[in-house]
Amino acid sequence: MLRKGSAGSNTARDHIEALEAAIAALPARYRRRLVVTVDGAGASHGLISYLHKLADRPGHRLVYCVGWDFGERERAVGQVTRQAWQIAIDPVGRPRQRRAEDAARMPSAATSVAGWPRRRSLS
Repeated sequence: MLRKGSAGSNTARDHIEALEAAIAALPARYRRRLVVTVDGAGASHGLISYLHKLADRPGHRLVYCVGWDFGERERAVGQVTRQAWQIAIDPVGRPRQRRAEDAARMPSAATSVAGWPRRRSLS
């Protein structure tokens, strides 16, 4: 997709435009029942809101999954002891605002995160 040279990359608008183009490329009879998967780069409030809007249309069914599976690397972060973390330093040499141990506090897949839609289930 071509964009203006000054356009930001990897924005919610980019993802929505790509999704709209993909749906438009489908024959009309297949546009009412869709499955959409997006990797972690697509986890934006704008895209999720748009997916909800599409899913809530009468006569349509949209199932979506956004994110990625926790692999060995992600699970390993939770195993790091608090003493092993060091404070991150910004380019000027000042400690960054977040405490280093906060990085190891990853929510589980079942955790609801504030500001994001509640998990929906088909079962």
